[in-house]
Amino acid sequence: MKQKGSVAERELVAMFWETGEWSALRIAGSGRMNFPSPDVLAGNGSKIFAIECKSTKHSRQYIEDDQIQQLHDFANKFGATPMIAIKFSTKWHFYHPKDMERTVSGKHTIHKDKHISRKKEFSDVLNLID
Repeated sequence: MKQKGSVAERELVAMFWETGEWSALRIAGSGRMNFPSPDVLAGNGSKIFAIECKSTKHSRQYIEDDQIQQLHDFANKFGATPMIAIKFSTKWHFYHPKDMERTVSGKHTIHKDKHISRKKEFSDVLNLID
């Protein structure tokens, strides 16, 4: 399971580099450190994204509240925009953390079909302006 996530993170880093205008790096060990850290940092000189990455074969993805809070904490201190990147099978979907719903148990969730209007494509993310 961990390996699938690492592969997806590397793929996302490559997508940013392939634009020729963005650079990105994967933060190995994110989520296991004592400090908040995203899975991927990406920037183009004027915009920085702190990205939590997930990869799933299912149509719904859950993220623990603590992961979302740590993403916000890091992004605020780093001056980055927090972003959730979910690879549903073979297709990347991007969301702002506030676009996710909260479950009764406190987890954050997004459904690839039910929340289609909240989804951003990779090209949308590259052109995103706060």
